[in-house]
Amino acid sequence: MRKLTSSTTIGSKRKHPSNNQENENRTVIDESYMSSIEFSNNTNNRTPLRGVFQSSLSTPLSIVTNANCGQVNVAAGNPPTSNRQNYCFDLNLSPESQIGMDSNCCITNDNNMQTALVGPDSETIPHYRNLMTDFQEVVEPLHDNMPSINDYYFDLGGPEHLCEHCNSFFWYNERSSNSKSRESPKYSACCVNGKIKLPFMTKPPQKLYELFFTSNDKNRCFLKNIRSYNSMFCFTSMDGKIDRTINNRTSPPIFRINGQNFHRIGSLLPSDGIQPKFAQLYIHDTENEIDNRLNSVRAENNGSALHSEVVHDIKQVLDEHNVLVKSFRMAKSFLESNPQRQIRIRLIGKRTKDARTYALPTTSEVAALIVGDIDPYMGQRDIVVECRSGALKRINELNPAYLPLQYPILFPYGEDGFREDIHFATLGTKQDFARKSVSQREYFAVRIHERSNEISTIMYAKRLFQQFLVDAYTMVKSSRLLYIRSNQKTLRCEAYKGLSDALTRGEVQPSSTGKRIKLPSSFTGGARYMIQNYQDAMAICRFIGYPNLFITFTCNPKWPEIQRFLEKRNLKAEDRPDIVCRVFKLKLDCLIKEIKNGKLFGRVKAVIYTIKFQKRGLPHAHILLFLQATNDFANPAFMDTIISAEIPDKRSDIEYYQAVEEFMLHGPCGAARSKSPCMANGKCSKHFPKRYIDASHFDQDGYPLYRRRDDKRTIKKNGIELDNRYVVPHNRYLLLK
Repeated sequence: MRKLTSSTTIGSKRKHPSNNQENENRTVIDESYMSSIEFSNNTNNRTPLRGVFQSSLSTPLSIVTNANCGQVNVAAGNPPTSNRQNYCFDLNLSPESQIGMDSNCCITNDNNMQTALVGPDSETIPHYRNLMTDFQEVVEPLHDNMPSINDYYFDLGGPEHLCEHCNSFFWYNERSSNSKSRESPKYSACCVNGKIKLPFMTKPPQKLYELFFTSNDKNRCFLKNIRSYNSMFCFTSMDGKIDRTINNRTSPPIFRINGQNFHRIGSLLPSDGIQPKFAQLYIHDTENEIDNRLNSVRAENNGSALHSEVVHDIKQVLDEHNVLVKSFRMAKSFLESNPQRQIRIRLIGKRTKDARTYALPTTSEVAALIVGDIDPYMGQRDIVVECRSGALKRINELNPAYLPLQYPILFPYGEDGFREDIHFATLGTKQDFARKSVSQREYFAVRIHERSNEISTIMYAKRLFQQFLVDAYTMVKSSRLLYIRSNQKTLRCEAYKGLSDALTRGEVQPSSTGKRIKLPSSFTGGARYMIQNYQDAMAICRFIGYPNLFITFTCNPKWPEIQRFLEKRNLKAEDRPDIVCRVFKLKLDCLIKEIKNGKLFGRVKAVIYTIKFQKRGLPHAHILLFLQATNDFANPAFMDTIISAEIPDKRSDIEYYQAVEEFMLHGPCGAARSKSPCMANGKCSKHFPKRYIDASHFDQDGYPLYRRRDDKRTIKKNGIELDNRYVVPHNRYLLLK
């Protein structure tokens, strides 16, 4: 990337001669951006210089608007009402003056909660930055010499860096916070600096490998319906209620479940008059096994889209290589030779070999046939599958066969999933870790990282990968809830009293029965966790004042970093939600850092943001900015310098026009499109179209009303002309960035 100097101003389309004799420049090195940004020290010239992060039309939906949460006017602002917030403190104030809160505390949990600290500036920022003036300073009507999008767009690059311990791919900005070396950055999100050692996933058998990685009709049919094919051959059922209504439209498919999720297994043989399902298909009527498997999923999917040849190939692979399948085939042979005998299958939950070494399991290690009475030496995690009971048994999440029973296509050899006896590989260090074994979250973090020396079909399973991630998340949550339930005395939950408990208790009648399990505030998403963060945000609001700006930052799956990564693997954005989230987090960190530098909107006193997920699975952040108070906030004209709600001139600023056309138009909805997703009770739930307003002003409640002039500018979207009344309020610099 080329180094930009003081001869280029933000938003300019041509270069100006620099005056090095009058201006003395200093360079600020930002490791997060991996480049240099130059600013002018001349107090008489307040035109900021152009940084390395510049405009791009493929950037996310970045909005600066009131959204009924914050506003530009500090005096007339309203306090935020969100209860899942992060917070930061002004280090220019003493800890005692910050209402008793610890400024060094950090909430880093897997709900994407982050605490940022606003450090003192090296020099006082005298005034906010007038972005409209910056971008309109130089307007070139001819665009023949315009730089390309790549010249404007700051690209994170590709995941070209490797973990020195496990060879996982990483972007440079994902390095550990204490890693200062640019040549050899350190990464810990995968194996925790070599602390976790797991055997690599084995290359799948040849026929299954061809179904994943060759390009033909069978491959396309297999990957398109991979969840159906996996459902044909899995041994257990998933008890979470799958939401099948969300994929009715043409939007990218997603996987969503409701309620408690766990796996259950039935008996070896079905009851009379009941169609065989799941594990029963390995034993019952094997002469018509392929037809039985196709019929088992026809009720949920279009059976005509499934190929019997693909089913035959998968069946042949599993019969030859999968140790769990061999155990059930063994039970089938025993029942055929001894039809009068009752047998059971015992799924062994304890292994004798070290989980850190590479060793494929054998049939005797994963299952055993029981003829007659049950073995009195059964383990705690063992599962006994009855011959013909009609009842379902729940599989414990800590059983090594929990994952291979549900995902035989991803574990074609019947390899063990998570085990509770996977010990850390300390690499000879003398540190005494309080926990000696790998947690479920750490196990899945290793499994979903792609490596240069490993072939893992999990990352190429498309919709089945979505299901695998959801299943893994519920396993982690279930494990944490089980720990809290089993350690109520250790957590001293009997001491939780006060008003906050009264607000979250729900049942206040003394006649309520059952044992109450109290979730501590450290459990992400719990009632005390939500209230604690809400109260922290309200305390910041009371101490600093109302927020000034509300910014929405939404992930864009068309970012070049995501597209380059996926194109090499012939995947789409919905096939790798992990990559989408990782790139989004990197972009968000860069945005927060640039805002805290104080060059965009003035000096920032505090930042509160939370990350949520849309209905289609894309992450987006809601950011509240608390700015240094100035008299300009009460002036409606100030809003027009940083917020726009109008269609720009296409001739004078084509990039800005195209960005608004693609990202900043709501609808069409209303009478023109009554089936729009935003429609509720015959009206737009977002209150579009807005009314024309000649000048920005504040309403009687203090909320801003943005300028929307009737200038006859329109943009055609889906065959319907949309004017300024449909424009979403935004900031030009953030939109193009």
